[in-house]
Amino acid sequence: MQRKAARITRNRTRPKSLKSLLKQRLRWVRGNLKALGDLIRSKVSIKEKALITFLFFMLIIFIAEPTIAITEILRKQIETLTGT
Repeated sequence: MQRKAARITRNRTRPKSLKSLLKQRLRWVRGNLKALGDLIRSKVSIKEKALITFLFFMLIIFIAEPTIAITEILRKQIETLTGT
């Protein structure tokens, strides 16, 4: 009897909470850091390493920006609620 291969699907919906969103973004960053470390140890030319490293940091900026914006929105809401 043959087994069917497990079907891998990606969850295309938004995270349900802010905590889930932050965990997701941290997983992305952790994976990217691992890939960057592998690149640094690889036998790729210095020019290619520099270009890929630059693109990596641009990705980090694009990921961090919405996270910072969410944090700032929450901070303002907390200030409004607490009256500080």
